[in-house]
Amino acid sequence: MVMHRVAIRKEYRGHGYGKRLFEVFEAQAKVEGYPSLRIDTHEGNAIMRHLLVEAGFVFCGRAILTPNKDRMVFEKVLEE
Repeated sequence: MVMHRVAIRKEYRGHGYGKRLFEVFEAQAKVEGYPSLRIDTHEGNAIMRHLLVEAGFVFCGRAILTPNKDRMVFEKVLEE
């Protein structure tokens, strides 16, 4: 299962909504039988990279979108 976009308004940051969003994402993936979760982010998005690592995602490579535009790809393998 892949998450395409995540956005949290500035005034709501730091309240745990990102963490909760990933928990819901994982729970839904398990219900639907997906073996893993994937998401990508821009290398400069340190906040998102931190959230992903905290949620158990692991860097697994890069997605090349155009010659000068790539994304860091993270994956979380779900336990059976």
